[in-house]
Amino acid sequence: MKIKHLKQAILLCRDAGVTPFIWGHRGLGKSQVTDQTATEGRMGFSDMRLSQCEASDLRGLPLADKDKSRTIFLPPSDLPLGGTSWEEYQHELGLFDALKECLDEKDLMALVKDDAKIVENASEVIKILQDKRQFREADKIARKRAEMMPLLDEGILFLDELNRAQDDVIQAVFQLVLERRLGTYVLPSGWHVVTAGNYMEGYMTNGFTDAAFLDRFTHLIFDSGENTMEEWVDYMSGRYGGAASGIIEFATQNVKHLDGDIKAELGFSIQPSRRSWEAVIRVEEAFRSGEFSDDARLSVIAGLVGQEAAMAYDNYSCPVRPRDLIDRGVKAHETALRSLTRAQKTGLCWGLVSFLKGKVDDDKKAKVALDFARFMATEGRDRDIAVAFCNLMVGGSNLKARAAMVSNPAVTKLIAKFRDKKNRKTFVDRLVEDPVLQKILSKTAWGEKQ
Repeated sequence: MKIKHLKQAILLCRDAGVTPFIWGHRGLGKSQVTDQTATEGRMGFSDMRLSQCEASDLRGLPLADKDKSRTIFLPPSDLPLGGTSWEEYQHELGLFDALKECLDEKDLMALVKDDAKIVENASEVIKILQDKRQFREADKIARKRAEMMPLLDEGILFLDELNRAQDDVIQAVFQLVLERRLGTYVLPSGWHVVTAGNYMEGYMTNGFTDAAFLDRFTHLIFDSGENTMEEWVDYMSGRYGGAASGIIEFATQNVKHLDGDIKAELGFSIQPSRRSWEAVIRVEEAFRSGEFSDDARLSVIAGLVGQEAAMAYDNYSCPVRPRDLIDRGVKAHETALRSLTRAQKTGLCWGLVSFLKGKVDDDKKAKVALDFARFMATEGRDRDIAVAFCNLMVGGSNLKARAAMVSNPAVTKLIAKFRDKKNRKTFVDRLVEDPVLQKILSKTAWGEKQ
């Protein structure tokens, strides 16, 4: 994944409520790219290196609350608190930066006389200005920026080197990713967690590869080598100009000169799960609502379910989709339905259930459900799909009862008779209204010839 696609993928994950884990070689610029993404999006950025942390560094130091006879924890300054807009942040940082141009106390007061907040702290600022040379150093501005970042309303909490963290730190991060909280600390709603780590490369210090933990992320691969070489050259040229030309000429002759020859290994395989497919739905919704590239979308999905499943999903194409049947009816698509493979028919069956189950009190939707069941029950070798579809539409935890309602018209009629007629019509009611279909389903279920 290139830098521009990685930036989009981070924002797509934010909109979808999915936590990304960025994988790449050491020194590739994972934290820098994430910081740039936050700045370009007018968001805060807080960076924590988890390989250097203990669980208490995340949870915070305990403090006795004598009034309530309990212990409370003070969260570290790295964890976001919110409360400051981007505009307020830029204003205060800009004033702080402008103070380095002041030559004496008189100029300082002229600068801040209209800003009550700065005037209140004028004496403290003047004290800093007493050593003008020290004040002019860039690290003062950087320190001020770092102090203010966690106070922004929106931002990215970047948890780096997560796969090198100790097990108790990983458990703390598990809660932060899963519940957006640590003990009594709650991550502000405008902040999003992004994690990262270097490839395993045979080095393990913990139980990081626990499947339940890994399944909480979409795993994004930040490419090295030729895929990102052009972006690296642009960065080096832009920052160092001609001074970088010699290094650029040498390093670009062979990718081993640029990134070394270390084998890239995650140390595990990304496999689909029901949780990850649920996350894919959120990614698709966020993708349709925003302006993201197809590369970013596919990379995020591949990080959730694996490359093979993501490619198969992306390439999956069925001539008939559930929405087509609902919009135009089954009859309009009969020719296309006959051309489907069994796998496509099965998928269409499940997809149609997700649209129609519990909604057949609507006459139009009820007609689609009954027409689909009738078509499947009278076409080809896949008539059992019709019975399966009706079983799913009936619903309920008792499988035998469901089967009886579909395959036995007498049972279906009896159940419908004793229903509370004040309720909306169910699929059972619709079956009773269509005895011809019931007869077809009964013969199909019991294996009788048409």
